[in-house]
Amino acid sequence: MSGPETEIAEVRRAEAGWNRVFYCYAPYLGLGLLLSAVIPEHGLTWPPLQALVDMVARIVPSIDRLAVFSPSPKMTRAFGALMWLALPVFTVWACLRAPRVPRRVMPWSTLLLTMPAAAVVLALVGVAAPFFFIADAREPGYLGGRGSAGLAFLIRSRTGHGTLGSVMFAFCSFSLVFLWRVALDYPRLLAYNFTRRSDTK
Repeated sequence: MSGPETEIAEVRRAEAGWNRVFYCYAPYLGLGLLLSAVIPEHGLTWPPLQALVDMVARIVPSIDRLAVFSPSPKMTRAFGALMWLALPVFTVWACLRAPRVPRRVMPWSTLLLTMPAAAVVLALVGVAAPFFFIADAREPGYLGGRGSAGLAFLIRSRTGHGTLGSVMFAFCSFSLVFLWRVALDYPRLLAYNFTRRSDTK
């Protein structure tokens, strides 16, 4: 049976499930703080680790693009590479704990317009932006411009790496988890709304 009581119960279960997902990122944030504190200014010198950093940097364009702005580019490069390397681990862990999208009656405008548009925005802001980070590295005043204070803090200090940088990686991972869960459950949500509206006719 489906009805308001069932919908409320599913929403509550989903809220509790997403709270458990958030807890997955506490170790990831801790890892970021640890790496920002222990990576030397000259980066990682052990050849296997250096080769790993180089491999990840070739895959993720934003690593070298951000390192150009850093006063310690090798440290920033190593930090970014190791955090990107750990991201799939925490993303899979969060996916295993992510709850299904609760079934509930929603306006068609929300289902067909708002949800897809929000998913596109989340994909651009949460995933594409930190992965690519398109900027003119030749412009020396880039980090001194309006709206760049947060980015300057992230790049120019170890504290920024460990705090704002770690949050950025956690948000990127969460965006992937949320988009994956919504993509899987969106057809189920649509079918539920069609069925409920048909039953009330």
